[in-house]
Amino acid sequence: MWPFTTPYPERSTQQLNSEYDYIVVGGGTAGCVLARRLAEDKRFTVLLIERGDAGDSWRDRCPLLSTHHFSDGKHSVTMEAANDGPLAQPAILVTGVGLGGCSRINGTQYSRGPPADFNAWAESGCEGWGYEDLVPYFEKAECLYKATTKNHYGGNGVSNSNPLI
Repeated sequence: MWPFTTPYPERSTQQLNSEYDYIVVGGGTAGCVLARRLAEDKRFTVLLIERGDAGDSWRDRCPLLSTHHFSDGKHSVTMEAANDGPLAQPAILVTGVGLGGCSRINGTQYSRGPPADFNAWAESGCEGWGYEDLVPYFEKAECLYKATTKNHYGGNGVSNSNPLI
């Protein structure tokens, strides 16, 4: 646990290769997962670029303290949304900055999207994007220890419905 023994690698521009097979821009949840999956194939080089820092301290990893409202503002930015709806005032949007993106400031909240959204993508021609197609990938990203619902959720980074993913 603390202190963490495997810090995230950070490199100066002088330490970078002149070429990479893949460059992933944005170290949010999707960018980190994509870079990690690409890097599993040791034949390829992968560069993940993120505008913020890696934030590998205890405070950065504590879900409550890392939320936007309790943070020092280093890992989140607020902006005003355009008021083009029935709201009497503009909405304030919060976005994450740093490795992990918004997932580092949301108190580790996670939810799958509604099945109808994914199924609508599949029905509009995005083959393989239906909800049931994506369940194995959701499960691989989950680790739930509550036995009563474990059949529906992933555990330890392994898909229950497709162990090959």
